[in-house]
Amino acid sequence: MKRIDYFWHLTKRTWSSYRAKPLDAEEQREVSAILLEAERELWNAFPIEDQRHSYVVMKRFQERLPAADHAQLRAALLHDIGKIAAPLSTTMRVIATFVGPRTATFRAYHDHEQLGLQILEGISETETLDLLRMLYESSDGCGSGNNVVRALIEADNI
Repeated sequence: MKRIDYFWHLTKRTWSSYRAKPLDAEEQREVSAILLEAERELWNAFPIEDQRHSYVVMKRFQERLPAADHAQLRAALLHDIGKIAAPLSTTMRVIATFVGPRTATFRAYHDHEQLGLQILEGISETETLDLLRMLYESSDGCGSGNNVVRALIEADNI
């Protein structure tokens, strides 16, 4: 991602975090119908802004890939689950982004992708884990030619 695009992505993501509203009952039912029980327990540990973000990413992902199965939708909902290991406010996340992994919590925030995979290991289906691995390894944003990964990257890029 170009520097200016990354800046705008972070600005939009920060603004949406401050304005995030809890999911309504229908949205909660939709998430519950997709996630496995253990995944749902983890997802419920997310702060409101992360729940809202993951739900929005899942909906955008569905728009790009209408035939997505539940394992793929789970990856969209859980792509940031490792952030539960770094309980930071939105303001502290902004600071962590700019100062880097200077503390254990900031380091966990920066490593949330790998931490998320560790947390989900043994809980999530192989297809969900494989999709998340491909997503995290796809630093160039092309998804290694995988249209599912590409759709997920696009859905996450606000």
